Amino acid sequence: MVRYEGIAYSCKGIGWDAVTETVTLQEAGHILRFYPGRAEMERDGRRQALDAAP
Repeated sequence: MVRYEGIAYSCKGIGWDAVTETVTLQEAGHILRFYPGRAEMERDGRRQALDAAP
């Protein structure tokens, strides 16, 4: 389970793309993309800043 902005996501679709170095979580109609080492993410195609890099 992943928590983001107080919402718990029980993710069934988790993937790693070695070419773009992104982690993608898919569940309940949302797509979250995380970039290890960068303090930003995407939620449904919109970039957002994070307090810390994953």
